[in-house]
Order: sequence, then C-alpha cells, then structure tokens
Amino acid sequence: MSGHVVKQATQQVARGVQHLSIPLTPAQRARLAADGRLLVSYETAQNQVQAFDVRLSGR
Repeated sequence: MSGHVVKQATQQVARGVQHLSIPLTPAQRARLAADGRLLVSYETAQNQVQAFDVRLSGR
C-alpha cells in the first residue's frame, strides 16, 4: 500500500457496535470515494497489534 493519510483518529473501543466519524472536506471525501482505503489497527488483550484495510471505492 502506498498513498497519503487524509485524516486519522484514535478511539478506545469495546465489544459491541460502535460508530466513529471523521469529518472530511468535500475534496477529501471525493478522493476517498474515487480510490480510497480505510486502515484499521488495534491492539489485542495480549498486546498484539492487528490490522485490516477496507477499500472504500467501488473499483
């Protein structure tokens, strides 16, 4: 993966459904919709770092 970070946020999470919003400008939103990815990383109870990414565009 290569590219540029558009915005980032940190939030403590727990079990269950949670929602996180990151305010974007219209230009940032358009760039992500065209060819963006969301990278989520977290630390487990055993202090292991896990991560996954999600393609935001329909490509």
